[in-house]
Amino acid sequence: MRVAILGPLRVVADGRAADVGGARLRALLARLALEAGHRVGHRALADAMPDMPMIAQVAVGTADLLLRREEPERAARVLGTAHALRGGPNPRHPDVDRLLRDLRAHRAAYDRASRLAAEEALATIRAEHDDLTAR
Repeated sequence: MRVAILGPLRVVADGRAADVGGARLRALLARLALEAGHRVGHRALADAMPDMPMIAQVAVGTADLLLRREEPERAARVLGTAHALRGGPNPRHPDVDRLLRDLRAHRAAYDRASRLAAEEALATIRAEHDDLTAR
């Protein structure tokens, strides 16, 4: 199965286009495809559907059923409370794999930088507060 996320979302299985449903299911599939092979928690999947976060879990189950219909021989695998779209690197599109790898690395670096900035701000506030209590 191939999921194309650049441009309109397309799913191709066995050389034919697969029908993956409406906009909500397509949004969930695109979110899973962006993190191919990595777990995506329910909260992140709900955020992919900002108009209807309460039904995200039902929509994920529906998307799962629709995708499994396209590849019935592929066994399901439980990943705890998260979902993942399994798949390895795509030899026909190494640039997309590299782009996604770089995106994950930049996101992780940004998360670390944000955490450090927050810790520094908190330390500054605490230091200022310590000065006030010492007086």
